[in-house]
Amino acid sequence: MVDIFIIPFIYAFIGASLFIAIPLRIIDLGVINPFILGLAGSVFSIFYAPLCILHSLLSNRINKRTAILSVSIIYPLIILGFLLFNNIPAIIMLCGLMGIVLSMFWPTYQSHITIRLNPAQATHSLQAFNVAWGSAVVIGCFIGGVISGINIKMLFILNLILSFIGIYLVAKHIHNKLTDPIIGCAIQNKQSDQSQSKFFLILAWIGVFAVFFSMGVIVWLFPKFAIDAGMSPLIIGFLRAVLGIFQVVIFFLLRLNHRWQYSFSHLFFYEFMLISGLIILVFSYNVMWWILAFSLIGVSVGFLYSSSLFYSSQARSGKSEKTGFHEAILASGGLLGTFLGGIIAKAFSAFGAYSMCIIFMIICIIIQFVIRFRYEKIGLRIKD
Repeated sequence: MVDIFIIPFIYAFIGASLFIAIPLRIIDLGVINPFILGLAGSVFSIFYAPLCILHSLLSNRINKRTAILSVSIIYPLIILGFLLFNNIPAIIMLCGLMGIVLSMFWPTYQSHITIRLNPAQATHSLQAFNVAWGSAVVIGCFIGGVISGINIKMLFILNLILSFIGIYLVAKHIHNKLTDPIIGCAIQNKQSDQSQSKFFLILAWIGVFAVFFSMGVIVWLFPKFAIDAGMSPLIIGFLRAVLGIFQVVIFFLLRLNHRWQYSFSHLFFYEFMLISGLIILVFSYNVMWWILAFSLIGVSVGFLYSSSLFYSSQARSGKSEKTGFHEAILASGGLLGTFLGGIIAKAFSAFGAYSMCIIFMIICIIIQFVIRFRYEKIGLRIKD
């Protein structure tokens, strides 16, 4: 319970509330330039994505226990820095340091909770993990917004306290598993099983890149689109909460039914849900329709994230871990979506940004079909 729920809940809560607190902290220092606000988030992603891959490639050379304990100890120092430093360059440097630290924490922890587990057990652990961090993001955003409205420094102090609790829990509860050797793909002895795992891993990575490409637009650009359409910040926050809630719901449901694993039709169905949600955003400015759109997007994000994490956790090899690649791919998708979405939105408004996401998702689905036909030609049987 502590391993797969409480620890990820605490660290996801800290992360979610920090991403509310940091922009507000920058604004509190007198900065209103959107470029500076975007720079802080970009610096985090620029360090986070490539270092997730690096830590995966070096996973067998890194002492996991030392790495994750080091992260839990450094994290409070970063939060303290946000609280004490009053200049923008220092804040931006701390964002980069946070990207470095979390690039070591999340891939390592995702790997840790599936060591020595078969696919069914891994699914159970990963979905509990997903429910934990998904719930923490929803609660963290809500509480972070409330506390920030009272006093921004109180939010950093709360996160500082939680990070010290995190040190205690991590030190106490992950020692045994992190010192165990990682078992290779013992469940994938047959060449056909290896081929199928590789096939679905590629499809899931394509899907999660595409869905987080769209999330880059939803997270960073939708608030502006909504305000331009006359929506209040309260409605914007409510819609983000709807997305998060439905994401958590699908995490929970995927724990109860494993038929989605190694199923191409399930993957395609949930990708189509994302397209449906985006189409609603393109053609409707009604809040009730937007609630439906964000519900569909939340379900799609939850499924694609779960699929990518599951197949990545099952793809351990003697060379590297794949959970770091999973984190890097979704972070890269979000970064690219935000960047291109900003360019398109400037030229064509919200319609152009949402349409870009739909076209990108369709292209990715076409690529997935091409890959499927290629694998079927070599005799791999795909579950529908």
